[in-house]
Amino acid sequence: MSKLNLLLPFLLSVALLPSCASNTNQPDTQSFQGSVGGRLMISTPTTPEKQAGITAIQQKDYANAKVKLEESLNAKLDDPEARIYLNNAIALSGNHFKLAVVIPGESDIGMSKEILRGVAQSQQETNQNSGVNGNQIVYAIIADNDNVDTGKEVARSLVNEKEILGVVGHVSSGVTLAAAEIYGSGKLVAISPISSAVQLSNKSPYVFRTIPSDAIAGKTLAAHIVKQNRKAAIVFFNSESEYSKSLKAEFTNNLTQNNGRVVTEVDIANPNFSAAQSLEQATKQGADHIFLAANTGTLDRALQVITANALRLPIVAGDALYSPKTLDISRQQSNGMVIAVPWHILADLSSTFPDRAQKLWKGDVSWRTVTSYDASQALIAGLKQSPTREGIQQVLSDPKFEAIGAEQSVKFVPGGDRRSSIQLVTVAPGKRSSYGFDFIPLPNYVKPLPDASMLPD
Repeated sequence: MSKLNLLLPFLLSVALLPSCASNTNQPDTQSFQGSVGGRLMISTPTTPEKQAGITAIQQKDYANAKVKLEESLNAKLDDPEARIYLNNAIALSGNHFKLAVVIPGESDIGMSKEILRGVAQSQQETNQNSGVNGNQIVYAIIADNDNVDTGKEVARSLVNEKEILGVVGHVSSGVTLAAAEIYGSGKLVAISPISSAVQLSNKSPYVFRTIPSDAIAGKTLAAHIVKQNRKAAIVFFNSESEYSKSLKAEFTNNLTQNNGRVVTEVDIANPNFSAAQSLEQATKQGADHIFLAANTGTLDRALQVITANALRLPIVAGDALYSPKTLDISRQQSNGMVIAVPWHILADLSSTFPDRAQKLWKGDVSWRTVTSYDASQALIAGLKQSPTREGIQQVLSDPKFEAIGAEQSVKFVPGGDRRSSIQLVTVAPGKRSSYGFDFIPLPNYVKPLPDASMLPD
């Protein structure tokens, strides 16, 4: 994921974290580094009605905020920030529990929206179903710009704000790893929907995740490519990304254990990177497939590899390649590429979640929305049993804990990892997107729950 400079100075523990999109100097209604509705945290979409709703929340005029935010959503249905603020406006006038969600903000607006959709849907379904023990759920939105230093400041701010009982976040593995000890010291549970690096396992008893570990994704992808009788890989990775390095290590270890080999590893963060030259050299050395362990911040370079390959070698990849941009830019050149993701909308046609999401957002949702929904569901389930910071941690750590997720139940193994499966998808011609190609579940692939050998110790 890109690491853009902050558009406004980051204020430390005595002040609010400003939104990069905010054009108001008025304070938010809460004394923590985030927003329950008194400022824009992402710049698009926005409407005059949304801004009026934000102003009303600043003034604690929650009735008017509700009216204005409903009008904004009528104009912009797919605005998860407005949806959360509307839910908050309804909840703030009564008894409520406060949670937080950390997004990359302006550094990745698309991913921010994916995360907020899951949180908003979980919040709305809970609040419309009597809340939690008579309390509605309020979510504060905080941006860390996918930056390690900013992420640590956000974690300190949340730990210091005692009303915050749990956190959905962070996004990148590097930021989550950096913030883990801070959450532990503050006894505040953080559940990441996106961070998959193996190193996060057992990092802190207060850090969990609802995405499967790279140990599962790496093993699944290696097993798939070996079944295709391909055993000589050229591996593209980003040496500056904890996620990328973790996924690379898991894939290559499993490939070699199955009598495969890595012909060469190519660091796509290298300023002298050349997709064409790397492929030409590796092909001469006998490479028979490509493994893309790029992170979202190096997606453009991964797409250069796909284009330069021109369908010559089969490609397997990590979940960062699951992006509309892949379909838009690569199109025919990515046909047949296989990606490991936690969830796909077509994988379980008996699930009711896709229909509920479609009704709310008037469009398909991604795996990032699902894992964010599941993270929120886990926090809310913990709140129902024990509405304190330490109580939530104890509930989630109980081997018998189970929360209702979008498709699978949310269960955690010791160390904070989720007991979950991986879905393999492939790029194929289709009409669900506007690009002529779609991600679809791999034909005849049945996703098993991981066995003990696929879970970290």
